[in-house]
Parts: sequence; structure tokens; C-alpha cells
Amino acid sequence: MHVELSALWAWTVHEGIVPHHIVHDIPAPRPEQRAIEPFTEADIRAMLSSLDKSKVYSRPGKRECNHSLGSSLRNRAILLVLVDTGLRASELCELRIKDVDLNNRRLIVLGKGSKERVIPFSAVTSQAIWRYESTRPKDLGNDFVCLTGRPAS
Repeated sequence: MHVELSALWAWTVHEGIVPHHIVHDIPAPRPEQRAIEPFTEADIRAMLSSLDKSKVYSRPGKRECNHSLGSSLRNRAILLVLVDTGLRASELCELRIKDVDLNNRRLIVLGKGSKERVIPFSAVTSQAIWRYESTRPKDLGNDFVCLTGRPAS
């Protein structure tokens, strides 16, 4: 709409209906600049500690309990990759096995605007990815790094 309004004003100036182009007098809005606060070490430890067991819950007439979460190795790898590299969630979802270089500890990511970039990661993240990859099914025919446990459609 901004382009249409600007074209209308340009036409009115050209036709002599108005003396000048007032749209150019209006300053463009500035995008909000929010400070990104990184997670603290305590935050990351808390997130990692929550990956093995569910939150404690109770049912009427039963004692409090929690249960093991079956995808803790995958979730640990996901969490460490996101925290360590700053990848967007969409980039992680599209990450393929061929794009993970555990020997050199780097990812090849196709990001916004189809721009390819190489992102390094730490030895701890490398170990988490390796542990997850060594336990996942090999016969699913899916070459994405992060599997949901459901068959690919």
C-alpha cells in the first residue's frame, strides 16, 4: 500500500494538484531493537536436566509420579545445537545428516534467502549429536538429523 500511496502523491505533484510530495516528509518507522539476552549456564543446566524425566504430576487417588522421556538423547542434541550455534529452529528442522561434519565439528546450513553458511559447534555438542545418531533407526530412509519417531510421510 505504501508504494501505491507514494505513486498517487507523485501523480498529484506531477499534475500540479499539490505543491510537494508530502509522503517524503514522513519519517519511516524504525524497527524495534530488542536486546537478546543469552541463557546463563544455570539456565542451560536446568534445561538439560529436564530432558530425561517428565515433570512430576499427580492423578486423583494416586501418588505423585513422573515418567521417562524416550527421546532424551535427541532432545539433548537439539538443545545443544540450538544453544551452541544460534541456528533458527527452521534451519535445524531442515538439517540433513550429510550437512553434519562431526570430525571437523561444523554444520552446513541453508538459511534465509537460500544462503549457505558453515557453522562450527563445540566438542560437547558433537558428542551429543554422535550419541543420538548412534541410537536412531537406520532403516527409516529419512536423512533428516532430527527424527520425531513417526515414519516419514
